[in-house]
Amino acid sequence: MVEKRKEIKCHLFEVRSKENPFVDYNFLDALFKSMVQNDYRSLPTQSSQGIMKTVFQNWKSFYASLRDYKMNPNKYKARPKIPGYSRSHEKEISFSNQDCVIKNDKFLKFPKTKEKLNIGKLGLYEGKLKQVRVVPKYEHFVVELILEVPLEQEMKESKNRLMSVDLGNDNLATIVTNTSRRPVLVKGKNIKSINQRYN
Repeated sequence: MVEKRKEIKCHLFEVRSKENPFVDYNFLDALFKSMVQNDYRSLPTQSSQGIMKTVFQNWKSFYASLRDYKMNPNKYKARPKIPGYSRSHEKEISFSNQDCVIKNDKFLKFPKTKEKLNIGKLGLYEGKLKQVRVVPKYEHFVVELILEVPLEQEMKESKNRLMSVDLGNDNLATIVTNTSRRPVLVKGKNIKSINQRYN
């Protein structure tokens, strides 16, 4: 009886060339895992991979803009600049629902620590936790929970009466309808001023 052996597929990396001189995401991800890179391993794998993908996307966009700038310089106000590096010690981080969990409908458990954050009634909210963002602001941290909440009732599409709401900063909301009523403009400067004073 011949034993069935699991077929192992190797992902071979291409040698850098003049046409393709940069390392790709898969190579760098595998390199950091094999060398147990300290910064990469200090976060959950999905978070580290997300950060790395963002960096690669930023550089990819930069090179695409640079190529377009050389062909159509009139479209740009100035030559595109390389992605900047944040010099602050605290940076925004995102955790997936596989890294963070809500325990006992009250506590948010972070990865790689025994610490829990009391989120009170938010844990009782009907919805599935999708992502947690920790954002440094004014010498403290803001924790943002992103939940997927099912709609209570199906939205019925109406072709007769439509309304559009455009959210912004200086104008908090611009509201227009097809009912021939005057558009509504909600100024956001007062709210921004109150928020800035509070911060």
